[in-house]
Amino acid sequence: MDIRKIRKLIELLKETGISEIEIKEGE
Repeated sequence: MDIRKIRKLIELLKETGISEIEIKEGE
């Protein structure tokens, strides 16, 4: 695994996690 790939995966997880939290708060 490349450090760049890991960082991209972490950023994607953060973005999806934040979007999920925002959707839950919106309900």
